[in-house]
Amino acid sequence: MSESTLIAVIFFISFFCESVFGFGGLLIAFAVLSFFVEIKEIIPIAIYVGIFASICVLYTDRKSIDWQLLLKRIFPFALLGTIVGATLFSYLSNAILLKVFAMFLIVIAIKSLVFQKLSFMKYLKRPLLFGGGVMHGIYGIGGPFTLLAIKQDFKSKSYLRSTMAVYFILFNLVRIIQFKITAQFAIADFFAMWWLAGPIFVAVFLGYRIHLRISEEVFKKIINILLLLAGIIYILK
Repeated sequence: MSESTLIAVIFFISFFCESVFGFGGLLIAFAVLSFFVEIKEIIPIAIYVGIFASICVLYTDRKSIDWQLLLKRIFPFALLGTIVGATLFSYLSNAILLKVFAMFLIVIAIKSLVFQKLSFMKYLKRPLLFGGGVMHGIYGIGGPFTLLAIKQDFKSKSYLRSTMAVYFILFNLVRIIQFKITAQFAIADFFAMWWLAGPIFVAVFLGYRIHLRISEEVFKKIINILLLLAGIIYILK
């Protein structure tokens, strides 16, 4: 299997999962692809795929965006964090990025598996939103930290999916601008695998059609166990 085919298959599966649950596409993709490709090499492609997938998700639930929550409570702290994260990306090596990503995987997996019902006090929400922005600036995967802070504030799953889709579009655009300014990537790098739009559209459409027909809890546990194992392997590498 060629590298391009491998990337396409993994992104297809990952964003199928994101369409079902509303987030986690890049988290799953990076967890698998990092075994085969350097993280920095797939960042521009991941940004392109992430924006396109978010647009597809947004189309399915475009009437359920919580603009007040997004712009007044999430945006200020996440924007600052995204700028900080994208700046850090310029100075971190692949080895350091991999270790940080591994710890991130372990924290998220343990929280989801063991402390699923843990709620955070009000004063921790802003640091979590900022932390989500930092992780998004580095990897494009700020969703888990952000949802830890404000998941309980969404009216329904549809509001969560659509609002987070706008979140990913906005802050990925911020990353493109900052990476272009700092000359990390050329614009052409983001569209090197432009044809991924087709498989991603199919993945998001299929995920949307079945997201109410499967056992969400069982599927989440399986994914989080795999992410935990991946994190442990990365730490030991």
